[in-house]
This record gives sequence, C-alpha cells and structure tokens, in this order.
Amino acid sequence: MPDDWKDRLQKLIQEHLDVPEAAIAATRSLLNARGRSARQPDEIARGYWPTVCLFWTTDQGTVEVEVSATAYEYSGPSERLDIRRFEHAGEPLVSNELLALVPT
Repeated sequence: MPDDWKDRLQKLIQEHLDVPEAAIAATRSLLNARGRSARQPDEIARGYWPTVCLFWTTDQGTVEVEVSATAYEYSGPSERLDIRRFEHAGEPLVSNELLALVPT
C-alpha cells in the first residue's frame, strides 16, 4: 500500500478542520519527496497545536516530524533527544538533511 498515507492524511484533515492548508501541503511535499518505496509513517496525527505529526518507530526509539504552516520540526531518538527545525515557509521543497533523518 504505497499511498496509504494519503488516505490517512485525508482522514485527519476531515476530522481536524483547523489544521492549516500550508501544513497539509508541506506534509504532502515531505511524504511525496520520500518516494513511493519509502517507509510510510507508522502514525499520522494532529499535534497539540494545529499541526500534522508523523511518527516512525525504530529500534532506537520514535522519530517524530511535526509539520506546521512554516516549518518541519524533527525529534529523533538518540542518547539525548535530537530536535531540529527546518523552515519551509510554504515552499514545496524539502530539505535533503531532513529527508536523510527520516527512517527509510
């Protein structure tokens, strides 16, 4: 099911009308940039703020990417929590550095 994330994102959008269109578009850009053969998020949810949260479970812990209208915030597993912010300002391009951090 290579495009299952599209259905799950659509369901989230229908359930949470307050999530900004820019956050939804940035989520689509990120998941499309990863390609059809990339591992899909294990979970897609609305964040505390009106954001989209993507979760991947790994042997080292959980990787989360929270997508807002202006930025991607990566939280990754390590001995110390690794948090990085990648501004996108509504642009469709996704940072190669972010793409390299997300589990494949």
